[in-house]
Amino acid sequence: MDTFKPSEQHTRTLLHTEYNHQTDVKRNANRLTSLQQKAVVGVTAAYRTISGPAVEVIAGISSVTKRARQLVRRQEGIPRSMTKEQLLRKWQMQWVEMNKGRWTKHLTPQLSPWIRRKHGELTYWLTQLLLGHGGFSS
Repeated sequence: MDTFKPSEQHTRTLLHTEYNHQTDVKRNANRLTSLQQKAVVGVTAAYRTISGPAVEVIAGISSVTKRARQLVRRQEGIPRSMTKEQLLRKWQMQWVEMNKGRWTKHLTPQLSPWIRRKHGELTYWLTQLLLGHGGFSS
């Protein structure tokens, strides 16, 4: 039985296609992250210069890339509640290890109570307080 042996040119073409696909995925993820950052800044009435992770925590909205991974896991048959818990655990681990948003991290070291709260709304002044900006800067 003959086995298919790809030519060197065929192999290069496949590798080039895979590289282009990965580059496109990264580029699209960066674009989505940038759009989300603008939307979250608008929702929280924060300054444009605020760190992405801190404003995501305050808004209670995880990054687009984390949510995309959650969607993939759900499509693999993992229940929604389990993927939500995994997302929150991973987000918490990244939040603890991150150097950005230190003031916000000091005020909200544990994400779960903040994300799951059922009361309160964000105002301009509360956002400035939680981010350590405006009249509340150090």
